[in-house]
Amino acid sequence: MFLHEMKTIKSGKKELRSFAKVMTIASVVIFGLAWWLHGVRPVVLIYAAAFFFLAGFIAPVLLWPIHKIWMTLALMMGWVMTRIILTILFYLVVTPIGLLSRILGKRFLDLSFRENKESYWIHREQCEFNPKKYEVQY
Repeated sequence: MFLHEMKTIKSGKKELRSFAKVMTIASVVIFGLAWWLHGVRPVVLIYAAAFFFLAGFIAPVLLWPIHKIWMTLALMMGWVMTRIILTILFYLVVTPIGLLSRILGKRFLDLSFRENKESYWIHREQCEFNPKKYEVQY
């Protein structure tokens, strides 16, 4: 399921350095929030920030396994969250519109079958050709 996405994860020096920057900033921000809001100083986050900072600029190759694991988790979370968001959207938007249209008798497509009908083609009135009309289609 994720194999195609896994093959497209880039892990070059540029991506690993960018990953190191993001993880350093995230570690420092989480440390700052924990200290400011709860008075707790999780020193592990400062060590993590230092590790990501130094590894990102000295030897980004050290971050490759961490980056691979992190991106795999991100892909899995993205896959799950996409399904959750689309399900919620379907049941909160599409379903009420369908129910309301059924209650009000609105039919968006004419799917009825008529035996006597020669053709189901809907004929339009002919109008004169105006090329300007094709430039603005809305």
